[in-house]
Amino acid sequence: MRHFYKALIKIGCLIFLSFQIKQTSLAQATVSSAGNETICIGGNAITLDDILIAESNNADFQNTTGIESYVISVPSANFEFNTGASVLFNHTGAGTVTNTSVNITPTTITLNYSLVNTANGLDNFTISGIEVLALNTLDVGNIV
Repeated sequence: MRHFYKALIKIGCLIFLSFQIKQTSLAQATVSSAGNETICIGGNAITLDDILIAESNNADFQNTTGIESYVISVPSANFEFNTGASVLFNHTGAGTVTNTSVNITPTTITLNYSLVNTANGLDNFTISGIEVLALNTLDVGNIV
């Protein structure tokens, strides 16, 4: 606790940031929360909890005809992603995933994939290892 107060005095400002991807339903697929985090300006990058995208019906994720993308963005210019982080985009389930890639910039993370054979059963994607830095100014926001 003492370290927390020293950091608060040294930095002069504490950011309370709610990094959440709220429980969302798209068809029957759900996106789990990445949790709530508190980040200090000038501190180290924090690693967000895993994000799970899960289908409840094997028709929720369609077979792709090319490369599909998920893009995750920081909430404002007061934050950035750690471009050196090892972000993983993993698939589990019945479908066949190919051409996966992760591209990280300070403001976005783009996850690319191709998916076929989705009617064979349920599929899930897990995104892990996302790291975020607080740059300046008190701010609150959600990654989207």
